[in-house]
Amino acid sequence: MRFPRTLLILAAACGSAPAAAQDIGPALDPGVMVGWAGGAAVQHDLERRAAQAPLPMRGLLATPHASDAPLPPTAAVSFRPDPAVRKANYAQFITKTRVVDPQGASQLEHLLATTDVMAEAQKWMGRYGMRTTNVADALAVYLATAWYTIRADTSDPTPGQLHGLRDQLARAIGATPEFASASDAMKQQLSEANLIQAMILSSVAEQAKKNPELLPKITETVAQGARNSYGFDLRGMALTDQGLVPA
Repeated sequence: MRFPRTLLILAAACGSAPAAAQDIGPALDPGVMVGWAGGAAVQHDLERRAAQAPLPMRGLLATPHASDAPLPPTAAVSFRPDPAVRKANYAQFITKTRVVDPQGASQLEHLLATTDVMAEAQKWMGRYGMRTTNVADALAVYLATAWYTIRADTSDPTPGQLHGLRDQLARAIGATPEFASASDAMKQQLSEANLIQAMILSSVAEQAKKNPELLPKITETVAQGARNSYGFDLRGMALTDQGLVPA
């Protein structure tokens, strides 16, 4: 999956090692470019933060009858972005990243300060008729990017795949009561965390493609990150026009 090339170059600069302890999900910072030897301490931290997330991401696609639910109105999965919320989110990402990767945190801080990351993401998403201010769109972009990354595939998803996944997620969100009362700030935090992760995963996929010997570690790390937040293993899923289904 290829985000705008300028953004990929900047994302790759967030770490010299082809690594990422993927820290994805609601209210989670992108713990980017942490060495593969991060080990149990990093994994424990990911699991702790996933458990504390304000919106119920684990098991989202297993919500009873979610696949049969009607699509919710766009307003239910959209939010009005607030620059102050974005600034606070970015500061949180940087602070938590600095704990495990000071150099990567400084480079990430520079990236976020000098580049309108969400505008760049919107350029890519706009080709699919999707928006950074739609939670289902953002989550679909992350999950599709993770699915492709663990296969070292830098292709873009088809419109059918991405739209099917977006609709699958939108139905699950609409069938999950906790989302009904979610504030715009919560939706923004969730969406932007997932989109930043998708951007970083795009650069990781490029590295995996160029260095096949790294693929097993990349696959395990990315799959574990998605499993921590969403409760299923992308390695056993197929990405179809109906969304993610057991392979």
